[in-house]
Amino acid sequence: MAEKMQSMSLTQASSRLISRMFTSGADLEPDRQGRILLPTYLRDHAGLADDAVMVGSINRLEIWSKESWAKETQRMLAEADQNAEQLGVLGIQL
Repeated sequence: MAEKMQSMSLTQASSRLISRMFTSGADLEPDRQGRILLPTYLRDHAGLADDAVMVGSINRLEIWSKESWAKETQRMLAEADQNAEQLGVLGIQL
């Protein structure tokens, strides 16, 4: 399933959403001191001020502000049926 999802174009919002929806439960281990350092420009771009959410998505890691991830999660749930159709196009059956 992951191999087929990797063939989806990341330029399509629905592809990114589907990838997130099925793979966002991946875990990331911080270093021994509990740090994961991001440059300021990336923190600013993501709106990270305090808490962050790290989301594994097949072959990449996404870092979201806690508030933005909550909104994205709601969007994934709201669009799940619609985007599940794309899985069928890829030959993925759940």
